[in-house]
Amino acid sequence: MSFRSFFIKNVLMPFFTITACVSVAMGILGMIFYSDIFLPYSVLFAPALYGIATSFPSLIMYSKNELTVRQVVIRKIIQGVTIEATVLLLNLAGGNIKNASVAVSIAVTVLVIMLAVNAIRYINDKRVASELNEALKKINKRGTDR
Repeated sequence: MSFRSFFIKNVLMPFFTITACVSVAMGILGMIFYSDIFLPYSVLFAPALYGIATSFPSLIMYSKNELTVRQVVIRKIIQGVTIEATVLLLNLAGGNIKNASVAVSIAVTVLVIMLAVNAIRYINDKRVASELNEALKKINKRGTDR
């Protein structure tokens, strides 16, 4: 897979999914922990910032060669830890973590978003693979009918 294809599939596409999930998560966590605070319009850029910051660790999965299952698992773990650390550090630097329950809620939310992004990617990849397999079956059938 070329780097361009990898970047579109593994960085750009998850960016939009992450941004949407972060927008919802910020609304929910904000209502739970900070319901009395009204925010300026500039806070609307936060989901995109988190989307960018958490999409780039996906580059760790890039390889010109086929990865073994072990390599994929190790890289996914490194990617997950990097994303968790990035989000927690951004929130800590922004003064959003006031106590341990907020930190734990953010960490759990990040995990849920990571699972959602991977589930969406899996479902999409499975659909594409099924379509390719059907197309190959049709091509093979045409070849054997001659």
